Amino acid sequence: MSTQADVDPYHQVKLVLAGRLAPNTDRATRKIVYLVTRRPCDIRMAVGGPLVVQFLCTPTAQPHTYFAHLAPGLVYDLMCGLNLKVVSEPVVGILKPRKRGLPRWPLAAWLIPAEGEVIIRLRDVPEAPPIESMAVPEDGPWASPTPLPSPAPTALSAQKRWSMSSQHCPHCNRSPGRFRILTDAWICEVCGRSFVPPVLETD
Repeated sequence: MSTQADVDPYHQVKLVLAGRLAPNTDRATRKIVYLVTRRPCDIRMAVGGPLVVQFLCTPTAQPHTYFAHLAPGLVYDLMCGLNLKVVSEPVVGILKPRKRGLPRWPLAAWLIPAEGEVIIRLRDVPEAPPIESMAVPEDGPWASPTPLPSPAPTALSAQKRWSMSSQHCPHCNRSPGRFRILTDAWICEVCGRSFVPPVLETD
């Protein structure tokens, strides 16, 4: 019988890091992997919080937030890309291009487990001899990069933007009961895909 801890996304991320859980890579997971490996970014998953992504190309913009249940699959996919089965300390490696999936070009990845959170930093590969996945050194080109600044929240970003609706998602044909509202689309809480609804309104 599953307990609440077993289905908690952060707890599942910790199980993935410990090599005790291999989540299924569904369509929503592949989509988030696609989004974060297109360009350098910082990713953060904390206890009780969403999956937060801050892109390097827009460091002053508000971070993007995604459903926490996508985090275990994302972390597992990145660990596979780094050829890691267990991560118990901060590690760095090179995500090499794959025939299917992303990244399409090499990316350096730092996986940093900490108390109450997991941080991932994706950057262009430093101009240094290539490495195999290893513990993060204190200095040098493979030391942990400087975190991106955290912009002050705006009044708009601080609002909870959800719509409670019985509408069915046109992609998975399920009704999650609520959808996350973006400026011009809704995000399905079940499959993680976006669509343009007939009417946009915030409850």
